[in-house]
Amino acid sequence: MRLFIAIQFPPDILESLTDFQDDLKAMGVIGNYTKPENLHLTMAFIGEYGDPDAALDAMEEAAFRPFPLKLKGVGDFGDIFWGGIEDSPELISYNKRLRRALADAGLPYDRRMG
Repeated sequence: MRLFIAIQFPPDILESLTDFQDDLKAMGVIGNYTKPENLHLTMAFIGEYGDPDAALDAMEEAAFRPFPLKLKGVGDFGDIFWGGIEDSPELISYNKRLRRALADAGLPYDRRMG
């Protein structure tokens, strides 16, 4: 089973991201556009792993508390576009707690992210 941990965006951010997609389409950029319900902020990519409960336990250990997010800028990975997130102490703190919990649980994750 392919696992990753992500934050789902609130409606205002989803609207901004879908507006950006609409702008790209209007400019004639052809591609596979992500459905709004699939837009997210990946916090940790675990990959193929057979024990989703271990990942859930690590998420509970990291104690997520809601915080505001703001979009800032855009970029690309070759032909994949992404929207940036403004620096957020709460996001950085949660990311550290989550990654520490994953490491403590012995879960593999892509350490290049975040």
